[in-house]
Amino acid sequence: MSAHTSQPAEKPTDTENSALCDVKDITSQEFDYVVVGGGTAGMALASRLAEDPNVTVALLEAGGEMHKYPSIVMPAQYGREHENPVLVYSSKTTTQESLGRPLEVNRGRGLGGTSAINFMTFQKPQASDINAWEKLGSPGWNWARYDAAVKRVETLVHLTIPSSQQGHADQ
Repeated sequence: MSAHTSQPAEKPTDTENSALCDVKDITSQEFDYVVVGGGTAGMALASRLAEDPNVTVALLEAGGEMHKYPSIVMPAQYGREHENPVLVYSSKTTTQESLGRPLEVNRGRGLGGTSAINFMTFQKPQASDINAWEKLGSPGWNWARYDAAVKRVETLVHLTIPSSQQGHADQ
């Protein structure tokens, strides 16, 4: 299990107020918030909480750093790691009546969670679907606020993968 921590701004750290460490390294520390699960939602929550320089946040994740696996970060590799127990929790549904068989359900195990094994993509819903939430009685749940929040997490990251680790069509 690994942990990602955020310390208040007045404490010096080597990297942008955060550190990746083994959970045993932080068991004696106290945190204002502990977020369990480093998937998309857990990382978003921990990141938002850590925006306050007066609080400490620990993000716990059972898996590791998925970006270290070329097949996770390389385009056109969707599904390549779905059988890898280091990166995936795999389970099956009950038998689906319409299919006559169970379905396999893979969940990402590591920073990024299932988004990492699903080609790191997501789709925005239609604005009318989001606006319907507000019309049904949820004030503030509208497209303008949703879109502004999503734009805060949309980042293009350029990764360099050594040619010796790059996949080839015959692999």
